[in-house]
Amino acid sequence: MPSITLNNLSVGYLRGRRSPISVLTHINATLQSGRLTCLVGANGIGKSTLLRTLAAFQPPLAGQMFYHQDDNHAPTSLTSLSQTQLARVISVVLTTKTSVENLTVQQVVALGRSPYTNIWGTLRADDHRKVQWAMHAVGITALQNRMVQTLSDGERQKMMIAKALAQDTPVMLLDEPTAFLDYKSKVEMMTLLSALAHETNKMVLLSTHDLEQAVHTADALWVVTKGQVQHANPQDTTTNHTNLLAHLQVLEKRYLTNQLGQQHMAFCTEGQDESPEQAQLTLASTTDYRQRTQALLQLLGEELAAVNSL
Repeated sequence: MPSITLNNLSVGYLRGRRSPISVLTHINATLQSGRLTCLVGANGIGKSTLLRTLAAFQPPLAGQMFYHQDDNHAPTSLTSLSQTQLARVISVVLTTKTSVENLTVQQVVALGRSPYTNIWGTLRADDHRKVQWAMHAVGITALQNRMVQTLSDGERQKMMIAKALAQDTPVMLLDEPTAFLDYKSKVEMMTLLSALAHETNKMVLLSTHDLEQAVHTADALWVVTKGQVQHANPQDTTTNHTNLLAHLQVLEKRYLTNQLGQQHMAFCTEGQDESPEQAQLTLASTTDYRQRTQALLQLLGEELAAVNSL
């Protein structure tokens, strides 16, 4: 079964001759096919850095990233793949706003077929079918002849997701794909990505701040929590060199039954026994908004601040 395995991976930023800045270290996790995995954590904790490293937009600081195609092929290091090879394995949707203009939506989505076309970018019948399918799946077929510069932020985001779908890769990485979408579109997009993972056996990894949507839609959570403050140079404790290392934990969704026979959705540490007492997060039906929110925040090692009286 296809998968991506991270072995003792450290991600962060190189700074020339100066010591690199580590953001996430000692990551050991497996991205499995046929599952929607949500990457959650606070702002600035390293989620986008991890996604950019997996997409080969920046090099890892240490460790390995292996792509396992199947049992008949030896694992391949992602860092050893050419740009063309990588584009046939991983499609990426980032939060940065596209600077493309004077192209139609259909033309932009068709760019997702670039790894499979000739040097002139000629689309075959199968390419056209996949472009049309991708636009239909995301719900932007009616926009296909619109110019990109006329789209709203949400419409642009859907267009870029359709482009990634048209690329038809076994791995999809998405950085906050629902950030610009209204609530209905958020629910539909998360449902679509979940269906894609399950029905086409893709590995789908997305970052999100919407914990409610994540816990209800994801098959697994990669949870990034705050660690301890460390310094790249012990002799230099200035703010610019201070780094807050974070920790990544893999949790799997399960449905557990308690002693009263009530079934709850729970997230347990990967490989852990299925018992409600050992679950990292257990969600029961409640009308208490603060109680439910607090349970979600505890997953990230955070809590709601007290509200001062006005």
